[in-house]
Amino acid sequence: MKKLLSVFTLLFAFSFVFAAESNSAPDKADTDWTPFQICFFPQFPMASYNSTVYGIKSGWPMCSGIGSVTGLEVSWLYSGTANIRGIQGSWIANNNDNMDGLQASWIFNRNTEVFYGFQASCILNMAGDLTGVQAGGLNIADGITGLQPGLLGNITGKMNGCQLGLFNVADEMNGFQASAVNVAGESSGFQLGFVNVAKKGVFQFGLVNVIEDGWLPFLPFFNFSF
Repeated sequence: MKKLLSVFTLLFAFSFVFAAESNSAPDKADTDWTPFQICFFPQFPMASYNSTVYGIKSGWPMCSGIGSVTGLEVSWLYSGTANIRGIQGSWIANNNDNMDGLQASWIFNRNTEVFYGFQASCILNMAGDLTGVQAGGLNIADGITGLQPGLLGNITGKMNGCQLGLFNVADEMNGFQASAVNVAGESSGFQLGFVNVAKKGVFQFGLVNVIEDGWLPFLPFFNFSF
């Protein structure tokens, strides 16, 4: 127990030392960063709120802020720095605005603006405009270019690529949907499932195929519209 307390105290001290060094020369932008930062709660220590980290930022149990991390942000419960290039991970939840890399947790991932890379969780993923892979129980994105496999399903605005799950929903689909139920608005591609619904511009293979603006609004087994 004493050894654990000693390690914890050292980490706490180092986090303040690095923060102090990174802000010791405010007139030199290239020195206004730290290679290592320990956080305990949002804005504690205060230097973590708008810090620039090239290295490791770690939450015991949480970290967040409006700054950036290039490298690794990892926490026990929650990692929430706004801009990440590298890896963002925690056991429970992650959150950022802009991401280039890998975001992974057991429960929940959220990105609000732009994501390049891989987003993965067992329960729920949410993203803004994602290019790459979004994989989890339920995946939700404003738009995705790439692959969206969901154990339960996928919901997106504009999809360029492939959706796989128990149900798929896309306002605009360019690519391929495969699930029990597929729903798309304006489309250019293929739907494979028990029930397929689209507005127009799609090839459908399934038991029930509905194309709102198609030559034939409903056909079993196969339907298409250009």
